Amino acid sequence: MKVLIPLVVSIIVCSAQAQDKAAPTTDYTRQAPEFDGCYVVTPAGQKEVKERPAESAKEMPAKGVARAIDFVYAPKCYYTLDGTPAASCTAEEFQGFIVQGAYDFRLLSLNRLTSKVLGQDLSVINATKLPDQKGQPLFIAGKNIDLKRRAMGSNGYFCKPEAALAPGLYAVWIKTTFWVFSITEGKPASEKKP
Repeated sequence: MKVLIPLVVSIIVCSAQAQDKAAPTTDYTRQAPEFDGCYVVTPAGQKEVKERPAESAKEMPAKGVARAIDFVYAPKCYYTLDGTPAASCTAEEFQGFIVQGAYDFRLLSLNRLTSKVLGQDLSVINATKLPDQKGQPLFIAGKNIDLKRRAMGSNGYFCKPEAALAPGLYAVWIKTTFWVFSITEGKPASEKKP
């Protein structure tokens, strides 16, 4: 018995030292970004999302005869001309997003973007800006997606959708700014074989 006790103690001590040396994991959902803007959060870090202007117009059907009253009650749509995602990740990697800066966070929303072709799927009136040619797509914001929010300091929020996002284009939206990112299908980058 005298020999076994020191052996057991040394195994426990070595195990505790190995745990102390393990690399600490960073919770990027709680780490404020260095610069203002929007960031998609994944286990690997925060990916900056470049902003795009959000334009507005009244949306009308592309075909058919419109009456004057139809123009009055036409729904307003918000869109961007550039639907290129500034960041992308899989649904498994996506942990949420952070918006930081001097924004009116009461107007913050997350919306799915759908592509519609001007002159084919819709026509617009009172638009702030339109594509140069018919046949070019507009990326239009859909309904708001429910979010859970957590304040990060005095000028930022970490937001996570209440339900998992399906693959597609999304816009984080405040007033006249869209931040466009995409959720892709497939395995997370960390699980892909080299």
